[in-house]
Order: sequence, then C-alpha cells, then structure tokens
Amino acid sequence: MKRAFFEWGAIVTSTLALMCFACWAVSITSDVADFKLSFGWHVVQMSASDGAITLSDDFGNSEVIDEFDKGRFPFNPPLAERCHWTVPGFQFRCMTFGDSPLWTMNLSLLIPAALLMLVAFIFIRRCRKIRATVVQSVPSLGEPVPHPLD
Repeated sequence: MKRAFFEWGAIVTSTLALMCFACWAVSITSDVADFKLSFGWHVVQMSASDGAITLSDDFGNSEVIDEFDKGRFPFNPPLAERCHWTVPGFQFRCMTFGDSPLWTMNLSLLIPAALLMLVAFIFIRRCRKIRATVVQSVPSLGEPVPHPLD
C-alpha cells in the first residue's frame, strides 16, 4: 500500500510540475495561456499572464496599488495600512482604506513547478527505499524455500 501511494504521488506531482513549467513557457512566449477566473462570489479572483499567477480580491487592484505607489492622485478616505512583501518570484501587496482592504499576490509559475519537483523527488526516494527492502526480503532463486509443513 505504501509503495502504491509513493508511486502515484511521484507520478501525479511530476506531471503537475511539468504542466506548471509548460504553462510558464507558453505564457512567457504568447498570450495563449492567459486566463481570468473568479472564485466564491468574487471573493478571490485569479489571472495568469507573463509566466505568473495573480490572485487578488479584484482584477483592478494591482493598478490601484501601482497608482498609489506612484502618487498620481490623492485617495479619500486616507490610507490606514499598507504592506508589501517581495522575494524573487513572489510579491504580496495590500492596502487598507477605512474598512475596505485591497490586496494582490503575484506568484511565478516556476515556484510551484520547483516545489512539485521537490515533492516528486521525495516520493521517488521513498518508493526506491521501499522497493529495496522488499527485494532484500525476497529469497533469491538459488536458495531452497522451506515448506510450511516441514
């Protein structure tokens, strides 16, 4: 049972990793892989373009936050809170005006591809370890097998 779990885990995660990488490659070179989706009564919206997935509470929030960063026009009500986290391949930005928060998160498709390949590698290693213990416990062809009634 463990062996089947690790084998199927390796198959599924490596397939998903290859799909993420292929989507990233197609998304970088053309607009074929670009899309927009809304989840749960527009609570979370997702779009993909230029090799990245963007999650936000509204598709226009990225532009609003960019305009605020550039200081092009004043906002009313005034800004209550602002946060910004950036690492290579990941960016999270949020702003709060009174009671209405705006947030957007950008994630490169290479990050899920790399994480899925790491998980697939772990599954493959565990599967090989299980196979090695099974092979060691099976008697070789030259050894006589004792009969249960002897």
